[in-house]
Amino acid sequence: MEPTPTPSQVHVASNGTLDLTQPLWTLYVDGSSNAQGCGAGLVLISPDKAVLEYAIRFQFHASNNEAEYEALLAGLRLAKEIGARKIQIFSDSQLVVHQVNQDFTAKDVSMTAYLQHTRHLLTTFNAYFISQVPRSENSHADALARLASAIEQGLGRNIHMEILDQPSTRAPLICAIDHSPTWMDPILQFVQNQTLLADPEEGHYILREIHEGICGSHSGTRSLAHKAIRQGYFWPSLHTDARAFTQKCDKCQRFANIPQLPAKPLTTMIVCRFGIPNAIVTDNGRQFDNAKFRQFCSNIKIKLFFASPAHPQSNGQVEAVNKIIKKTLKTKLDKAKGCWPELLPEVLWAYRTTFRTSTRETPFSLSFGTEAVAPVEIGQPTYRTSTYEAEANNEQLALSLDFIDELRDQYNMRNVAYKQRIAKYYNSRVKHRAFTTGDWVIRKVS
Repeated sequence: MEPTPTPSQVHVASNGTLDLTQPLWTLYVDGSSNAQGCGAGLVLISPDKAVLEYAIRFQFHASNNEAEYEALLAGLRLAKEIGARKIQIFSDSQLVVHQVNQDFTAKDVSMTAYLQHTRHLLTTFNAYFISQVPRSENSHADALARLASAIEQGLGRNIHMEILDQPSTRAPLICAIDHSPTWMDPILQFVQNQTLLADPEEGHYILREIHEGICGSHSGTRSLAHKAIRQGYFWPSLHTDARAFTQKCDKCQRFANIPQLPAKPLTTMIVCRFGIPNAIVTDNGRQFDNAKFRQFCSNIKIKLFFASPAHPQSNGQVEAVNKIIKKTLKTKLDKAKGCWPELLPEVLWAYRTTFRTSTRETPFSLSFGTEAVAPVEIGQPTYRTSTYEAEANNEQLALSLDFIDELRDQYNMRNVAYKQRIAKYYNSRVKHRAFTTGDWVIRKVS
């Protein structure tokens, strides 16, 4: 039999009344604390007499009074989530009931905190009353509390069990949100509104400095865009802007590679500059090993010798690098051909900071484990230059040097795979011919 509340026990909000003749939500709560553990049990009965059993096991130590308060708070949270607006509460804890009804004063710090949380949660109901009942009349909730404190696994049946990791009075961790501008704001604005906050002149300056600045190499569209990204710049139309910039570059057009361009006469390149030599030593390139060139040497009595390279692959790499350096020097010098020694360090710097397809890295990063700071990052600061800290930078540089051997091994594997892809493509066009011991072959000697 449920006890009848006295008028002093009834608490009614300003916008509601507690009519005891109307069906109410009924809540029985009990807490348990013993050597095996701590827990709480509650039984919530709806107006249509549907019974909901709930058990809670604490992952922290709590006194008996604290366990009683935890049971009450858990029951109030459950009733609030279900939608109860008027509720009657029964507990066998004299301390909890009388403190909530303001008959007792909470002097302990822990009890004061629990009482404040309970009163705050009770204000969310239109009306409520809380009353003390004997333990015999609260046996259902008491059994759930004892089971929850003693059994770590599920309780079986349809009893819901919750694990409470920390006391309800512990304040949640509140982190302040920093609303100051960051590098992500322009990207967020573009994703949300398709608006660009950056000045188009900034993008033009970045491309111009990378393409034809102090360390510029007059690279192509893909190389220019890739180098801008590696330096820390990006905007949606980067590749399109890079293509338009290179197409309008006067020196790139005048010194571009023209396929099938006839070679300059040797008389202009050597004879008219150095006179007629006694002998010419060259490799086995087809531009030298042909009937026309042999006839030219024979007419003016020049001896022609062919050198057998010991390592053709290395010679080919050196020739490729020299070709890139000479082309870059041409685009920088224009008509001032005699100034090439002064510009050579800039050309070499541009080569060392340019991405290579074979390794997917720059020669500079292969040597030092990090990318160099280019002059464009001073005129238009990037994230790493604007947030530079000497101590953190030194730590990152030391860390990069520790990992550089492993990174070089990865780059070497990429280079080997790149060569294998090229060899596979070349071999697919070669007509295979097998030789056996005793076959006659033509041997070319100088």
